[in-house]
Amino acid sequence: MEEKLLYLPEPNVNMKDLQIAEMLLTEVQLNIQKEVIEQKVDQSLLDKNKEEFLKLTEKLKNVTHLLQANRENYIKLTENN
Repeated sequence: MEEKLLYLPEPNVNMKDLQIAEMLLTEVQLNIQKEVIEQKVDQSLLDKNKEEFLKLTEKLKNVTHLLQANRENYIKLTENN
C-alpha cells in the first residue's frame, strides 16, 4: 500500500517567539533541577553528610546562576521590541 504524505505548509515562525519559548523551557527545566537539588541538600543536612552538602550547594549555586542569566536574557529580549 502506498503511503500518502500530507503537505503541511511551514508556519511562520517568529525567531523572537522561538527564543522566548526556548527560554521558558529552560526556566522550567532549571527550576525542576533546583527543586531536586534543594531536596537533596535537605536530606544531606538530615544525614549530617558534610561532603554531600558541599557538593550539592555548589550545584545549587550553579543552577541559580543559570536561572538568573536566563531571566536577564529574557528581560533583554522582551524589552527590545
